[in-house]
Amino acid sequence: MSFGGGPTGFDAIRALVAARDSLPAVADKDWAAASGLIVKKLLNAAGQTAESLISLRTAVGEEIFESQLKSLSHHQAK
Repeated sequence: MSFGGGPTGFDAIRALVAARDSLPAVADKDWAAASGLIVKKLLNAAGQTAESLISLRTAVGEEIFESQLKSLSHHQAK
């Protein structure tokens, strides 16, 4: 999604990651929190398979994945 003809959301994330060395005010916990938001969105998305969940967990690490998984309601976790 692009607002007002600017970069897409994904392009914005890539630009932030590429510029991470010049963004010292963004602590690792903030990057983890941002990652957590995307993980939670993916965990809520329909059509997840065991393989896709394993890939997601591998990509973001056990700590981020498990914290988002635990934050889901019983209904969301189904």
